[in-house]
Amino acid sequence: MNCCRRYHRLIFHVEAVLFGACRLFVEYCDFKREKIPGSSGSLCGCLYPDGYRGKDRIVLVNTGRIRGHQLSTEERRTTAAHEAGHYVLHCGNKESAQLFFRFTKGPTFCRKAECEEELFSPMEYQASVFAACLLMPRKQFVSEWKNFLGSAAKVAESFCVSESFVRFRAKRLGCE
Repeated sequence: MNCCRRYHRLIFHVEAVLFGACRLFVEYCDFKREKIPGSSGSLCGCLYPDGYRGKDRIVLVNTGRIRGHQLSTEERRTTAAHEAGHYVLHCGNKESAQLFFRFTKGPTFCRKAECEEELFSPMEYQASVFAACLLMPRKQFVSEWKNFLGSAAKVAESFCVSESFVRFRAKRLGCE
């Protein structure tokens, strides 16, 4: 499924939103070919809050193979939003008593294994919840969930995210 190619009222260009709201640049590249520092065969995305390639605040999303699989358009959108969650929630230049973790300098990396729910660290969980809220706002999500009678596949198409990410959001909202 590549739902992002067709127009849907709930889908937006995540790159434009992240730049407009946070001044985060999003770039897509093959991490292996580009020799991204700190990357390995399991890296989905990374955030360089202090700059990389001459740009401050940049999110890189891997277009290459990750354990033999390329990220779908839906997974790339989710990865970009997840990395933005790290920037908004965890960067040292942000102050919030509600957050448990901060990093101050250097990049953060998200590996596919870290994005599997049973293996979440608290920081990864927070970034994924942020991404789910950004890509699937509560009111619109609940409406689509009801309209499609809980069909994760149809809701995923509405928001251009993966079915597993829809189930992640549904569980947190008590829809399942």
